[in-house]
Formats: sequence, C-alpha cells, structure tokens
Amino acid sequence: MRKKDTEEFSRKITNIDPLLWLIPLMLSGLGILMITSTTSPLSFELTGTPFAIGLRQLLWLAISIVSMLVAYSLSSSSWKKISGLMWCIAFVLVVASAIPGVGTSVGGARRWLRFAGLSLQPAELLVFAVAIHLSSMMTRDDSVRVDKERIFLKTLLFLSVSAVPLFFQPDLGSIILLFSLGMGIYVERFGWKYPLFTGFIGIFLLGMLVIQKT
Repeated sequence: MRKKDTEEFSRKITNIDPLLWLIPLMLSGLGILMITSTTSPLSFELTGTPFAIGLRQLLWLAISIVSMLVAYSLSSSSWKKISGLMWCIAFVLVVASAIPGVGTSVGGARRWLRFAGLSLQPAELLVFAVAIHLSSMMTRDDSVRVDKERIFLKTLLFLSVSAVPLFFQPDLGSIILLFSLGMGIYVERFGWKYPLFTGFIGIFLLGMLVIQKT
C-alpha cells in the first residue's frame, strides 16, 4: 500500500471499537453452532460425519473475515474510484438472475445464479454496491451551500433505477432494504426532512398495495 493508505489503515485500526468485531463474531459463532446441531443427522447421512456442514459454514466465516480485512484496508479514495464499476457489475448480475435459463428459480422467485457448484444471490452484491456508490455521490460536493432537494431527488432516482430488476424477480425484501439503506445514508449527511415525508407516502402506498392483494 502507499504511505497515505498505510497511515489511514493504521488510524482506522487504532480507533476501532472492539464491540464492532466481538458482537458479529459471537453471533456468527452461535449461528454456526446452531447449524451444526440441527444439520448433524443430515450431514452424517451425506458425508459420514456430523460436522461437515458446520465446518463448511466455518470455512465461509473465515473467508468472510479475510474479505472484511481486505475491504477495510482499502482507503476511501480507492472505494470511490471503483464504486461506479461495482454498481454496474452488480446491476448486470441482478438482471441476469431474472432471465429464464440464466437465473435459478427458488420458491417462485428467480433470484439466484449458479456456477462452479456455488450459488450467488446478486441482490446482496447490489445492496453493497449501492451503499458504496451512494456514499461516494454524497461526498462529491463538499461545499457549504448544498441543494438538499436536488441531491435527494438524485438519490431517489438512483435507488429507483437500482430497484427495477428486483421488481421482476420479485424480491420485495431487498427493495425495502435498498431504500432504507439509501435513506439512512442521506439522513446521516443531510437530515430527516425529505426522507421522512417520502417515507410516510411510501408506507401509505405499500399499505394500499397489500390491502388490494388481500
């Protein structure tokens, strides 16, 4: 890494809250124990050992920790440079997962891509990419006088475009997560005024939609 990136990484490590590491690790460990316990009969039937499925989850946890450390070591400027490309790749993958013959349908929803024996839900990558790119968009204008209304409309437009392929899967959970995350990023920087008003309208429209379907 460059000297500037090394200094930024050292500063982040020094200022980190230990609970941000400890709590997720404890929850992950508890989840793996529960998975191992509930799947031990199936694991023994398939592999001859009751711990195979649990060990596989432990491997994925180790991979995720390494990935987290790599992501954490990157500077904010590096994330800004690749945020647009990340969003484009994630968006294309979500579109691909909705195409019959390309995406895999599970429970009536076409949300998965399968290759090399692995399953991938691109919506999760899209949510991550939206968070990174939207944060980059929010920090481009550091001037004192900022047009909050214009930025809010840009945020809504970006979130709406990102959510389009999710409507065709359909994946309402990811859509709600996408907009909640986007509004959270906006609120942290510009306040509650516009998100609160839009949220009430969204809840009303969602309630009307649920009533009509029932």
